[in-house]
Amino acid sequence: MGRKAAAFGIAAVAVLGMSSPASAEPVKGEAGVLASCPSSGYITSEKTCTTLSNGEVYHNRYGFSVETKYEKEGGSQIYRRLGVTVAGANYYGSWGYQSSGTTSSKSWDIYNAGCKSGVGWVEVRDQGRFQTPPTPSC
Repeated sequence: MGRKAAAFGIAAVAVLGMSSPASAEPVKGEAGVLASCPSSGYITSEKTCTTLSNGEVYHNRYGFSVETKYEKEGGSQIYRRLGVTVAGANYYGSWGYQSSGTTSSKSWDIYNAGCKSGVGWVEVRDQGRFQTPPTPSC
C-alpha cells in the first residue's frame, strides 16, 4: 500500500471512528418531536432535558431502557461521550467526535429502569459533564 493510500485509510478510520455505539447522524426535521427544552427541564416525568450554549441534552426513560441524546446545534467540533446515571450507577457510551448539526444518541437496557431515578449527560473533553434534571423514581 502506498503512502497516500495509507494516509487516506488512517484519515478514514479517524473520521469513521465517530460512528460507534453512540452514533452521530444529521439532524432531521423530526428532531422537533422532542420539542425544544422547557426552562424547567421536564418534558414529562419520563423525559428531561438541559439546554446548553450549542445544543440540548435529553434523557428518556422507558420500560427497561434509558436513552441519552445530544443535539449539537452550533459551535466547533467536540470530542464527547454520552452517559447516564441510574440509581447512582454510571453507564458510559464510547468517546467520539461530534460536529454542529448532528444528533448522537445511546441507549442502555437496565433492569427496572422505569422506576429508578436517573439523569442523562454528555461529557465533553476539557469542558466537563453537562446533565439533565433527574427523572423521579416510582
